[in-house]
Amino acid sequence: MQKTDRLGPGRIALFSLPLLLFQAIGVAWRAYLPAFMVGTIGLSLGAAGAVIMIVRILDAAVEPLVGWISDNEKGVLGRRKPWMILGAPFVAAGALGLCLAPPGAGFGVALAGSLALNLGYTLITNPYGAWGLELGRDSQERAAVAGARIWFASAGMILVLFSMAVLERRFGFGQTALVAALGLAIALITPVSVGLVMALFAELPTARTTPPDVPALLRDMLGKRGLMVTLALYGLAGVSDAASMASFLFYVENVLGLSGWGAGLMLAPTGVLLAALPAWAWLNRRIGRPRTMMIAYALDILIAPLVFLAPAQNLLLILPILILKSMPSGVDYMLLLSLFAEETAKDSEAGQRRAGVYQGITHVTLKLAMGAGAAGALWVIGLTDFDARGPLSTSAELAIRLAYAAPPAVVGVIGLLIWRRGLIR
Repeated sequence: MQKTDRLGPGRIALFSLPLLLFQAIGVAWRAYLPAFMVGTIGLSLGAAGAVIMIVRILDAAVEPLVGWISDNEKGVLGRRKPWMILGAPFVAAGALGLCLAPPGAGFGVALAGSLALNLGYTLITNPYGAWGLELGRDSQERAAVAGARIWFASAGMILVLFSMAVLERRFGFGQTALVAALGLAIALITPVSVGLVMALFAELPTARTTPPDVPALLRDMLGKRGLMVTLALYGLAGVSDAASMASFLFYVENVLGLSGWGAGLMLAPTGVLLAALPAWAWLNRRIGRPRTMMIAYALDILIAPLVFLAPAQNLLLILPILILKSMPSGVDYMLLLSLFAEETAKDSEAGQRRAGVYQGITHVTLKLAMGAGAAGALWVIGLTDFDARGPLSTSAELAIRLAYAAPPAVVGVIGLLIWRRGLIR
């Protein structure tokens, strides 16, 4: 892109294409791979949880380093492009190695594929996200780029789930075949989407700046109680989200006995979530953030028993329950991140640039929280005699229902207490 070019809708759409890839990886990692590692690769629930947690911890250690280097070092191809080019083969190799792993492949294959996939994902997403923040030349272009990223992320989730539902219902794909299809799609989309961005866009020139004093910034953040409580709630939201997603297919296929309906039952609530978020934003403007958050948390608490008690083999009943469960989803992410945005604005007015630090801390917190949530859900199920290939015992059914239904309710109780006591404003 030359200096005289403007970012029209078409170019913004082309730049946003990698978000489709990110959603495919997100759906695979959060919803399908935990059950795939247990049911096909042959890991125990504890071993599958260990893989997820190891990957998240290493990922959280790598991401700030990649972000810091790409902010402050410029190579021949620019600051962002080299990392994205490096990440593409890792994503493709990890997706193929993990998603096409044969039955009984074992722990080593699952860990190696997961590490490669997530390392490549981090090498692409961190520089890409920073590049997107720098791409717009004025406030209108920056708003257009941000809006396109949200839209493509949402559309990508629906596209992936719809494709999975078609393969599942129309062509009879089972869990192993669906994961294989996801792996092939990720491996094919990665070089295409990243390559298009590489070819069609140039990084805007930026002035070299002195790297920030990160330790001093962290010390200052730790002294802000409200900000730390906000970060803790943000992490709890990630724990709850990941625990529910990791146990979802076990809940649908093993507990409810609705084999072949996993993707379809994820698709409808996702559409509801997209439609509900603008309504929550409107409510926030009318009654304020504390009341809006408390309403969302109260809904999580009230809906949890319905999910927990839903009978098996009853599609007509479980669908509206899942839709109700999705109504408050995403509200916590939206409003808690808005608090960090407000803190960023205050720092900017005081002459302190901390957006990058806040972005890194929130992203790392979310990754670690999601790793803990997914691993914790699998650990709870693993405490029973659950067998992915055998009949479901009463204790295993109870554990799966608990892992799926309880985390949002528990976080809801904690969130209500925090907001009612005014620890966050």
